[in-house]
Amino acid sequence: MHGVISVNACRNSHFKVLRTSSQSFLTETVFSWDRHQIGELGLMDFYDVIKRRRSVRRFRTDDIEEATLRRILDAGLWAPSAGNLQPWGFMVIQDRELKQRLAKIHTEYSYRAWSEFKPEVAKDLASRGGTWKKEYLVDVPVWIVASYRRTIQKGFDEAAFASTWCAIENVLLAATAEGLGSCPYTLADGEEQAVREVLPIPKDHRIAAMIHIGYTDAKLKAPKRREFETTVGYDKFPVHEP
Repeated sequence: MHGVISVNACRNSHFKVLRTSSQSFLTETVFSWDRHQIGELGLMDFYDVIKRRRSVRRFRTDDIEEATLRRILDAGLWAPSAGNLQPWGFMVIQDRELKQRLAKIHTEYSYRAWSEFKPEVAKDLASRGGTWKKEYLVDVPVWIVASYRRTIQKGFDEAAFASTWCAIENVLLAATAEGLGSCPYTLADGEEQAVREVLPIPKDHRIAAMIHIGYTDAKLKAPKRREFETTVGYDKFPVHEP
């Protein structure tokens, strides 16, 4: 199938395997993390990337170079995971017909979800470019279906899910660092099964999120964030405001 990459060994023939050897890397490179090295890594640039990331919903149709895409995916591979299980798999979707079929599914389920949103939630999402109409996704150059394997070790489903979201965040930040826009899309109740009828997701995998990536001209303001004092507590639980 065109445009499909898997970053985990799977029996499904639609998955192409990418392998990295973290062990050999670590034996060749030793990090001391002194102040000079941190400066060379661009510490301030890193924090800038975190705060510049936005959930973009309007993309240009420009293609993304394969080398750029591989760097972004590789960033996901270097995420931490519980027990170093690395349960994730990334399926890259570039085929337009697949996007059309998936966008139709997303529109159907998003309409249902939006009909249940509180008015203030829908208004906030709309102000940031959100809509239940997902036809625009067909023109997004790259989709990444981030999934995680459930059966690696008994009782590790939640850990596998959390680990995969660490990888997703790496992908989102890497896309930002590359000058690309991105948006994670989580599935509504019942939507995953509909997606499975279109994509060859292995039975032992669950979808954590769909990631949309592309160049964008969107100028988005930073969304409101909770205050530090009401979200962080030192030796006590924070006074968390809803």
